[in-house]
Amino acid sequence: LFHPWFLLESCGSGHNEAFLVLALAFMLERLVRDRWAAATFAFGLAVLTKHGCAPLGPLLLALAVRQRRVRPFLGGLAVTILVTALLAWHYFASPGALEFLAKQTESRGTSLQHFLGLALGPAAQQPMLLTGYALTLVLLAVASARARSMVSFAGGGITLLILFIV
Repeated sequence: LFHPWFLLESCGSGHNEAFLVLALAFMLERLVRDRWAAATFAFGLAVLTKHGCAPLGPLLLALAVRQRRVRPFLGGLAVTILVTALLAWHYFASPGALEFLAKQTESRGTSLQHFLGLALGPAAQQPMLLTGYALTLVLLAVASARARSMVSFAGGGITLLILFIV
């Protein structure tokens, strides 16, 4: 978190990755200490900061089920939902407040899919997108089936997020 390049990029360029990494680090710390409600809430804060880490959610749930920690997991999820509802009510109640979401889906100019679409033609974009989704879901299923410890959760989560981002 305190690496100079990371600080320069997140603070100097106004990116929110520092908050995302801080929330994920707090999630892992709370998991190691068997504080599942706080870990789940920290994960919720990470997702609210940047939704790219959302695929870790089913993996976290699978680990909670295997370690018999579903009740505190649901407690953390409830707090996350409450915070989300309060923030949505406060910030997104105005008409047109969520129009920025539609614009985000149009921004694909730097994705691997976009570059391959330029190279292979526009007809290749949809099959590549569906293939990427399918691979992500398969890897999510495999990682969830293997999530039995912090080590398997972390390893599966890293692999899953790399594939999801690509």
